[in-house]
Amino acid sequence: MTDKQMNDIINDMVIISDTREQKNQHILDYLVENNIPYKVDKLTTADYTFILPHFPELNLDRKILIEKKNSLDEIAGNFTKDRARFTREFERVQASETIHLVIENATWTKINNASYRSKMPSNSFTASLLTYSIRYNCKVWFAQPKDSPSLIYNLMKYELMERLKEIRKLEN
Repeated sequence: MTDKQMNDIINDMVIISDTREQKNQHILDYLVENNIPYKVDKLTTADYTFILPHFPELNLDRKILIEKKNSLDEIAGNFTKDRARFTREFERVQASETIHLVIENATWTKINNASYRSKMPSNSFTASLLTYSIRYNCKVWFAQPKDSPSLIYNLMKYELMERLKEIRKLEN
């Protein structure tokens, strides 16, 4: 696989946004402004993924998943009252898939200082976030809303690029 072929594949990427994803207009606006094709479709796991319409033989469609949370309060709710449902979502991730967790308006300082509305203790919050990260091999990213659209797109793009490099290695 040549560099040009890799670029053609990357440029074929169509982002999929889950139909249930709320508060994501800033992400859709970013995709439109940057001429990145997308569609809204129901996803069983996560909020964003992609397909490669002209390269199905690569078997990379829907393999890179992004779960986005709008705030620490939203993820705290997932770790408390919605924990069973949230856990099932992560358990559905297959070995061939990668999941990233993007949390907007979050920092470790906010967690450590309990600077959120939830009653979840900061040590429990930290433990849950790190445990999920380790248990489900889920990379955790904090971002401001203005930065999360490019982060989401670039996570998918560069993860795809790395997978293509692996395919190229196997071909040689």
